Amino acid sequence: MGPMKRHEYWRQAYRKDRYLEPYGLAELKRRAEIVTNNDLDLSDELKLVIFKSCQKFDYWLIAWTHLLEEFQLRSFNPLTVFESGMLPKIKMDWPGLATGVRQFQRLNLKDGTFIAKYGKRRFLSRALERGDVHINPASFYNDPSLNSAIHDDELSIKVFRRSPLLDAAAKENVGDLGGVGSRFGVITETLRAPTNFYVYCMSVEFSPRLFGDFESDACLVVDPREFFSRIAETTADLLKGWRCFLTPITYVDPFLYQREPLDMVRCKSYEFAYQKEIRTYWLPPEPKADLTPFDVTIGSMKRYATLIELGNEASI
Repeated sequence: MGPMKRHEYWRQAYRKDRYLEPYGLAELKRRAEIVTNNDLDLSDELKLVIFKSCQKFDYWLIAWTHLLEEFQLRSFNPLTVFESGMLPKIKMDWPGLATGVRQFQRLNLKDGTFIAKYGKRRFLSRALERGDVHINPASFYNDPSLNSAIHDDELSIKVFRRSPLLDAAAKENVGDLGGVGSRFGVITETLRAPTNFYVYCMSVEFSPRLFGDFESDACLVVDPREFFSRIAETTADLLKGWRCFLTPITYVDPFLYQREPLDMVRCKSYEFAYQKEIRTYWLPPEPKADLTPFDVTIGSMKRYATLIELGNEASI
């Protein structure tokens, strides 16, 4: 007998801990949709690909394998998950993507040396020329009118966990049900940030997909050190006593939450993991609920930033 294949090992490991067992098919279908959305990306050739980035490769592949195993244990056909248009709607034909890719390739930048802001050309051009930056409170993004890539409750995350008390009661009073039905109860918790805060969101990756997701026609590619230094220094006078940070986001898988301590201002739900967000954020000296957006001018970014404009052949 040859060595065990990876997917066989993952399936075997899952059967020892069926963490998806307590959930209904609707919840599993939603998880399948989110896992698939994080799997898919657009290549530089504008083709739909799986796992363009090696980051988190195994995580999403393992998550998908565990879903398949749970579906199999329930004798459920996983192909029905994607009925009624449940596949992620990645905008492969977003106008001007090819020109944007060529402009970025000319910069010859290495991963980890830049951050990217996707948005409208008219706003990002002013950011490049003068350093005009619009900053929103975290609560702003919990607005259903925003598109699905942006709309999020930045101040709370729902997580699930199996109850040890219910597990113990089931084992004592029911015993092993032989895999028929769930033996576990699920507790839903809502983790909340201790305060509202200001945030400016960017990405650590140049991704053709993100233009369509954010309905953008431009992208500002920025040196993170220079940008953070400028914006932190400029806002210090406006936000007396506030603390300013730059940090990549930690994405929380609600099905695998183990009650670990989380810094909620640095966390988001796993459904947005493909965006690879990095954020500048400002924390008040004491908790606040109501904050209003504000604008700040940090000075021209031309020395350390480049504006990529979709469809602008003149710059290629």
